[in-house]
Amino acid sequence: MRHNITLLLIFYVLVGVSLADKDLCPTVEEFERNNEEFMGKDYKEFKANIKGDFIKYLARTSKIIASGTFGEVYELFNNKDTVIKMLKFRDEGEKKEYLREVMMLRLVCGHSEDEYDRITECRSHAIAGFKGCILDDNAIYLFQERMSFDLSGRDTKKAYKALPPLERVRIMLDVIDRLIELHKEKVVHSDIKPANIMLKHSNFTEIRVVDLGVANKEGEKMVGGTHGYLPLEAYKPENGKTLLSFKYDIFALGMTFAELEGDFSNEHGIIKGRCFEKPYMYEICKEALAEGLDHAFKADKKLDSLLPVMQIAVSFD
Repeated sequence: MRHNITLLLIFYVLVGVSLADKDLCPTVEEFERNNEEFMGKDYKEFKANIKGDFIKYLARTSKIIASGTFGEVYELFNNKDTVIKMLKFRDEGEKKEYLREVMMLRLVCGHSEDEYDRITECRSHAIAGFKGCILDDNAIYLFQERMSFDLSGRDTKKAYKALPPLERVRIMLDVIDRLIELHKEKVVHSDIKPANIMLKHSNFTEIRVVDLGVANKEGEKMVGGTHGYLPLEAYKPENGKTLLSFKYDIFALGMTFAELEGDFSNEHGIIKGRCFEKPYMYEICKEALAEGLDHAFKADKKLDSLLPVMQIAVSFD
């Protein structure tokens, strides 16, 4: 199973073209044919009376719960544990980028080629479970596990900082475990930040990494990321391109944990100001990182023993 997916990825990289659409997402007709149980009896009544396809049914019965540059997320009428992420594309270039995200999701979830046309549970707990997709004329619809909270919210951060030190360490280790699982598949997330770490429950359990929109294989071209969480080397491309390394995610984790611990916003603001793009500001960046980590992991928070580890994670060297 993994061998088949690896061969697909190698083909994609070497040939430099997107895979045939059917290899990653079924059409609406193919999806309907192979997922009758998932669609439910309400859809059968809808189709009999209105004669519309499943995309039209989703438009009528789903409720939007989030939107942004990534697209829109909808709650399913007949399945509260699954959401639909709609990614509209304007041209073949955008379509290819979204299919790359699907490829990363299928790789991490362990989907085999003969499961691509039907809803299939994700076999990994590293990411918000990807269950399948539909490719329409101008959009890709991703079916994913519903998550409730992300670590960027004010209330979530407040609740995190109120936890005992060892419980905060437990959360950090859980997040690290999710990244280890991604890295075992040679996938670099490239956009780790509090907003892309989500929880199913308010007690900080069942942590998942979300949004593989700019993820790519280790050693492949960097697709994107967020200023303030990208390491210095992301701004120093060699031969006109930047190749991804696991160090990108390690740096981003260090910045994320410091942000969650608090007392880091002023120094983080300097890094978010893209000072890595300006060689004459490297020393200012370096000092800001050092001071910010000292503040985030100071002794009275009882996690100062983690400071040397975080210093290595965001090191300039």
